[in-house]
Amino acid sequence: MRINTRFPVAVHMLALIEWNKTQPSTSDLMALSVGTNPVVIRQLMSVLKRAGLIETQNGVPGCHLAKPAEEITLREIYRAVQKQSDAPLFDFHANPNLHCPVGRNIREALDAPLSDAQSAMEQALETYVSIITSVATSAAMQVKGVASVSYDAGDDSKPGKKKKKKNSAVEVELYSDKTALIDITVNIHYGFVIPEVVAQMQDKIKTEVEKATFYKVKAINVVVAGVVYAD
Repeated sequence: MRINTRFPVAVHMLALIEWNKTQPSTSDLMALSVGTNPVVIRQLMSVLKRAGLIETQNGVPGCHLAKPAEEITLREIYRAVQKQSDAPLFDFHANPNLHCPVGRNIREALDAPLSDAQSAMEQALETYVSIITSVATSAAMQVKGVASVSYDAGDDSKPGKKKKKKNSAVEVELYSDKTALIDITVNIHYGFVIPEVVAQMQDKIKTEVEKATFYKVKAINVVVAGVVYAD
């Protein structure tokens, strides 16, 4: 049985490309660092290129990152390299002896726990996004003047105010250097000085997120969707 190594090898490759960015990072160089065959590296390079993570030029050896390293997340790398055909975290040995009671039943016995291990690994990449989203929302609501963390200011918002539409009022991106970027959209009570409320929110969110997780907050972008007027 072997552990699928596409994901950690891809992370290794991208880290090497960033570290060696003043020189061409060839498949031979990456293979030497990873400790594998250059053919394996070239296969992964093709996958990473299709995912928009690296760029190559015809006739020029090596490759470079397609965007700044701090903008590449572990989730993005994982989703790029894990295919349905090699998705399981563990592979079974190919030829257990079916005449042996253990060999005949080992796969059925291990299918469930190994599937649970796969799910746990995938969930670990998502958990901190949920945690940081929750902490950021709670921290924002503790700041005086914040009416809600939402795109909808409700009927009390200023007439004619356009609402920005996105997937969530709080969006989090995690990066391989253990930093987090947070976008948050709020509504502010009428009568408060918006820049002051925003600055207090940024300080509060940064403090609470860094206290609750091992991530450092690199930036907090605050959008004020509307102003809420009292009845």
